[in-house]
Amino acid sequence: MNRYLVSYDLVKPGANYDDLYAALRALGGQRVLLSQWLIITRMNAAQLRDHLMRYIDTNDRLLVNDFSEWAAYNPMLNLKAA
Repeated sequence: MNRYLVSYDLVKPGANYDDLYAALRALGGQRVLLSQWLIITRMNAAQLRDHLMRYIDTNDRLLVNDFSEWAAYNPMLNLKAA
């Protein structure tokens, strides 16, 4: 399984991104900051990016980072490093 930190900038004011949030949750994503989610999946980074691009506008920004070591202060969810 691969661990990713998905970050985004949703540029269009007033747009409805409920489908993006639902897609992230459907992948088992856990929100750790307002615009960052932790996702553990069998997809590679490009596959995950391509999947999530279906749910954002063309002027939005999306970054999928592979990571194995991290530390946080006061994330939105109580996560445990593994």
